[in-house]
Amino acid sequence: GKGKGKDKGWKGWDDWSDWSSWTRPGDEAEEPPKRQRTAAPVEEPSSSDPREWARLQEQLFGHLRQLPANWIRIRSKSTQMIYFYNLRSGESKFEEPR
Repeated sequence: GKGKGKDKGWKGWDDWSDWSSWTRPGDEAEEPPKRQRTAAPVEEPSSSDPREWARLQEQLFGHLRQLPANWIRIRSKSTQMIYFYNLRSGESKFEEPR
């Protein structure tokens, strides 16, 4: 009935004694979730040497679809685009080999 929850809720502007502590709902100053450290980030090779890129395929591109035998991914230094290189034939192209 009446009178229940009298002290709950907003009491007016006088209820805000310290505006500096005001945050929007969901804006609370929380620490960002701690990310689990699995391994140090893998740095891409500084050269376009296919042997270096071949060595790091799993670490750099393991989350992508597996390529046919002898093909690797390399990131172009000039365009930052990924291209595909065949270790056996020396062929390179931007279309993913199937």
